[in-house]
Amino acid sequence: MMYLLNASANQYSAGIYWRGSGWPGAESEEGYIAAFYLQTDKTNINVMYHANTTSQRLGSYGPFDHDWHTLTFRFPGWWLAERHAGA
Repeated sequence: MMYLLNASANQYSAGIYWRGSGWPGAESEEGYIAAFYLQTDKTNINVMYHANTTSQRLGSYGPFDHDWHTLTFRFPGWWLAERHAGA
């Protein structure tokens, strides 16, 4: 999936919401294994964690430009976000 955005603050590009089936609270807003989204600021693409009514910035994904960016999530019992930016 690819999105093109204008370089301006607080633009959203993609969200990943992965619900664990059979987990307690799976029918409500609880029970998500992952709840991440990408948001731009004036210069960078940021990886954000969506938790309840607040969000936590996990880190910068790289400069907001038209180069190809790759994001990988690994779940070895807890989440670990790797980021790679390149042309």
